[in-house]
Amino acid sequence: MMICSSDLVNKTMMARVCTNRGGTVIEYDTATGNDFCVKCGTVVEENIVSENTFGETSTGAAII
Repeated sequence: MMICSSDLVNKTMMARVCTNRGGTVIEYDTATGNDFCVKCGTVVEENIVSENTFGETSTGAAII
């Protein structure tokens, strides 16, 4: 996967350290929603979102 620098946002509000190699520069990939270590590429925090499909019945009731 290629990460474009325009998709990255440097998160400096919280000082975090990579558990894999001790890197302290953690960036956020807006395309995947994951925080990763710039030093080694390890995903530090994943934002897992399940995809649901919503619909509506003929009477107007919502269905998932």
